[in-house]
Amino acid sequence: MKDIKITNIYDDYIFDDRLETDHGISCLIEGLEKTILFDTGQHPEIFKRNIEKLGIDISKIDLVILSHSHYDHAGGFPHVAKTRKDLPVYIPDSFFNGFIKANPDYDRLLIIPIKQGIEIFSGTYSTGEAGSDRKEHSLLFKTDKGLVIVTGCAHQGLIEIIESVKSKFSENIFLVVGGFHLCNMKESEFRTVINKVKELKIKYVAPSHCTGKEAIKYFKKIFQETFIQTGAGKVIKLKELM
Repeated sequence: MKDIKITNIYDDYIFDDRLETDHGISCLIEGLEKTILFDTGQHPEIFKRNIEKLGIDISKIDLVILSHSHYDHAGGFPHVAKTRKDLPVYIPDSFFNGFIKANPDYDRLLIIPIKQGIEIFSGTYSTGEAGSDRKEHSLLFKTDKGLVIVTGCAHQGLIEIIESVKSKFSENIFLVVGGFHLCNMKESEFRTVINKVKELKIKYVAPSHCTGKEAIKYFKKIFQETFIQTGAGKVIKLKELM
């Protein structure tokens, strides 16, 4: 298996005490055909300090995926844009005008609006823009162990994302990582969602950001040894997962 790793750069929760926490999410995916930066957190300064402490070289990033238009996912992007003018940036189609307004130098970037699910490069996909209130897309890629789904906030529903992927791909889902947006749910509601995730035979989960502390505790209880505790500074190495 390729040495694929997912580094949590920006999160509501801490894993590596050298880093700063803040409401938002960002991660770096390495080991695929191309290196992907997924979301950029909320504040450019915190994003910048965290990537420096992690020793991440922005010049080695091949493309950016912004899951949706919320400030806690796209707010740190100006630091990336300052450093790199040549990056392809995949955004939901509904975010196109807002992205242009927020980034005056947009014409120096390769902006790719996403409506339908597409293959970005071999074995790596955008799930396509989905949802009604806040449209969002997730990242999906194939590994020797199964599919990996990376979500920003899962505004359209975590179960809906998983079931949509399962309807289009025959492989098992090995890992789901990211914000699952269960923080505002009643306990009975998030337990129903988490139990359903387990029923859908997801092997590993790494919930963070907007999942909510109580929901994360319940994920840990239900998934036990296949629950991954994450936060800013956590590096998930797929090779090390059974």
